[in-house]
Amino acid sequence: MRQLPAFDPLAEFEQQVGGGIAEIADRLRRLREDDTDWLGDGEHWSLAGAQSKFTLRALGDGWGIAHGAEPSTHIVKPGIGTIPSQALIEHVSMRATAALGLRVASTLYVEFEDQPAIVVTRFDRRERDSRWERIHQEDLCQALALDPSRKHESDRGPGIARIARLLRDASGPAAVDEFGRAVIANYLLGAPDAHAKNYSVMLAGSALQLAALYDVASGLTAARDGRLRFPRAAMSLGGERSFGDVSGRHWTGFATALGVDPDQVREWVLTLAQQAPAAMADTIRALPPRQRRRPELRQLTARVRLLSELTQRRLDDTAPGRRSTGPTGPELLADVDR
Repeated sequence: MRQLPAFDPLAEFEQQVGGGIAEIADRLRRLREDDTDWLGDGEHWSLAGAQSKFTLRALGDGWGIAHGAEPSTHIVKPGIGTIPSQALIEHVSMRATAALGLRVASTLYVEFEDQPAIVVTRFDRRERDSRWERIHQEDLCQALALDPSRKHESDRGPGIARIARLLRDASGPAAVDEFGRAVIANYLLGAPDAHAKNYSVMLAGSALQLAALYDVASGLTAARDGRLRFPRAAMSLGGERSFGDVSGRHWTGFATALGVDPDQVREWVLTLAQQAPAAMADTIRALPPRQRRRPELRQLTARVRLLSELTQRRLDDTAPGRRSTGPTGPELLADVDR
């Protein structure tokens, strides 16, 4: 274990701290220059994902870099460079999801010198007798023995029904309910990347449970050529994926795939849709002024509010057939705050 010069990982975001920040900042710069530069010498990476990232170990008085078989405790991600403020957007998306009552990994948004990053506390670690241990976890592609290239349902990956069967058989109905609410929350926040590799299960002996949520990041801020850049959810919700276009009949189909009473799903959708705008707005309002004033967060607040309104408005639409008149949900969302 190599210890970096000490600083407080829970320091106020605006507080200037020195020492090990310089090394972390330099590593973030290298990641932005070459997003294949994930691992340092002697490190082992155990959580796959599409974003560039590296790991750190929290020590009593700062950070360390774990080598060999030593477990890390935190994941550091610079965010997606082509999306302004993406690391901050992911942080507020995660905190808003927690405010909705779902279990999520703890996050911090930290600026290491001039390098923004989201720092995620690993949910697959525990401390016992002053030593860190790994808890075995598998994403849902691994749990279903699928190649990671099949993480998206559109690439022959698992959808709602297959995942629900796995969770019900291995863990019970409570895990299915939790997964269902997580899918709804991802939809209401406009998170387009909630595919099978971004859900995991924790394994301890014969016990299995759905892991805390991670990689929840809204895509509602990024527009291109007047269109919403990320207009669809990763998994079909009763036959529809476009943000703003999921109606009551789709939620009924989602409930069927989930194996849950449609009235229960409707209650979840309505409650979460009513709560999501305030959860996001309150999360952003708690940020330091320099961060909460960013235009991307203003767009995010407005689009989450509109998506929640569209979801509630279309919840009573149970008629068969595709809605064919007027602008689509993604078109309406793209027009917000332009």
